[in-house]
Amino acid sequence: MHPTQDQTRTRALSDEQIDTLILAASKKKGFRELPVRNFLSTLYHTGDWRDKANAHGNMEADARIYRWTPAIVLTIAKGIRLAYK
Repeated sequence: MHPTQDQTRTRALSDEQIDTLILAASKKKGFRELPVRNFLSTLYHTGDWRDKANAHGNMEADARIYRWTPAIVLTIAKGIRLAYK
C-alpha cells in the first residue's frame, strides 16, 4: 500500500525557501517574520509533524494561542504545502 500525499513525511525547508516565503509576505498587514521562521524551521525536526494534516492542526492551534494574523497563517500554510510536496 502506498501512502497518500497527506501521509508522507515532510522534508526540511531550506533557509532560502523560508526566506523567499517571508520576503513575499513581508509587506502584508500584520505580518511578522519570527513566528513564520520558527514554525517552518521546526517542521522537519520535531516528531509532531508526521503528516500534512497534523502540521495544519498544529498551525491552527498556535494561531489561536498566539493570535496570529491572517498574513502569518497564510505564509505558514504555504510553507507547509511546500514541505509536503
